[in-house]
This record gives sequence, structure tokens and C-alpha cells, in this order.
Amino acid sequence: MTDRWVAARTLLLSHRQAVLRHGLRIIAVLTVLGAGLGYLLWGSAWTRLEAVHVHVTDPQAPSTGVALADDSVAARQRQILQAASVTLGEPLVEVDTETVAAQVKALGRYSRVSVERDWPQTLSISVTPRTPVLAATGGKPGLWLVDADGLAYESVPSAPEGVTPATLAGEPASAAAAAATAVLAFPPQRRAQIQQVQVDAGGIVTVRFQTIDVRWGPAGQDELKSVVALALLDQPGVRLIDVTVPGRPVTTG
Repeated sequence: MTDRWVAARTLLLSHRQAVLRHGLRIIAVLTVLGAGLGYLLWGSAWTRLEAVHVHVTDPQAPSTGVALADDSVAARQRQILQAASVTLGEPLVEVDTETVAAQVKALGRYSRVSVERDWPQTLSISVTPRTPVLAATGGKPGLWLVDADGLAYESVPSAPEGVTPATLAGEPASAAAAAATAVLAFPPQRRAQIQQVQVDAGGIVTVRFQTIDVRWGPAGQDELKSVVALALLDQPGVRLIDVTVPGRPVTTG
């Protein structure tokens, strides 16, 4: 019995030693691999940042990834590179993609910013410009482009073609949002006919077509207001359509 116990104990100790040796070999291999990976990511010239690619996509394109083709792309790219503020030659692994994205987003001109490492040596920045709905005066000095969310995001010398002029009074953010919402409530073919949109100090919106003013009123029930206004826009002799209360519209000749 004693001999069997000794033999079993010896076998167990031998097994434990074998397991320990195997474990030590694994640790040694992992240490070597870790050191190699660390060198590859931090010490090797092969994984240092050598190029930054900027891709400006067209927000009007039916699918993402379509390059924006206009004369301002090169200027936009330079501005984005400056805002990104990355250093060529630094380890690509150390580039903080979230910080870079936040710095580019802070420019205000882009509704979407994506920053990704493109191994082994490239940083890719993709942006989608905001789409202007209004070119607005009032609230801020100068002429500002306003997007669908009512954000005044860029000062411009003149209104771009196809962007509705707007005059805003009252609280700037809410006035811009109300004006943009009213314009976007109309279908594109009617939207193109809008001459101007105005918001007074009381938040009352008026949408001006060539010969007809649509008194929109304050924000709210915009879809119903659009349906009612569209039904009345082609009525002969109408000069003013008041859809402030869309269930009881008023027309004036």
C-alpha cells in the first residue's frame, strides 16, 4: 500500500512539473510575442503615420461614399487636415481617433465625421458636409447657412443657388429651426419656388412665394399646414394664405 502511494505521489509530482514547464514555455512565448508586437506598433518605422487621407462625401448622393465634386474640396481638405492636428511620423497606434473626430466636428461644417486607422501607415478621415436649407440674416451678424436642424453653421458672402433666403428675428436657434421646418415641409418642386421665409420676433413664420404669402404661424402641425397650403396655392386671385390654424385656413385676395 505504501509503495503504491509513493508511486502515485511521484506520478502526480511529475505531472505537476510537466504542467509547470509547459506553462513557463507558454509565458515565454507570449512575452516574446508581446515584445515583438510592442516593437511593431511603437518602435517600428513600418507602423508610423505617413499619410492622412481626407474624403469629402456628397450629402445629396443616393448612397454614401460618393466623392463631392466641386472646387471647394481642396480647401475643405486643407481645413480638415489643420483641424485634425496629427503629427506625421508618430506611431499610428497612438493617434486618438475620437479626439481627431471631435476636432474636425468642431468646425461645424460637417454632419458626420469618421476617423479610422488604415494600417499600417495611414489615417482616413471621412466627412459629410451639412446641407444648407436657408441663407439667413438676423440673429448673427452677416449671412449664415442653416441646415435642416436649424443650425447656423457657416458664414457666407452670398446665398448659394437653390438655398432659400431667410430673415430671422427673435431667439436665433428657435427662429432658424422654425424657418427650416416650414421650408422643408413643402415638396422639392414647390420649395424651389419659395422667394423668402421670414420669422418675426413672436416666432410667426411667413413663407413668401412669388405672388402669394403663406402665413405659417408658429412651429407645429407643419405637415398638415403644408397639405392645406398646397391645396390653396393654385387658387386664382389668392394673395395670402393663413394656415396658422390649419383646420380653419383663411385666404385673402
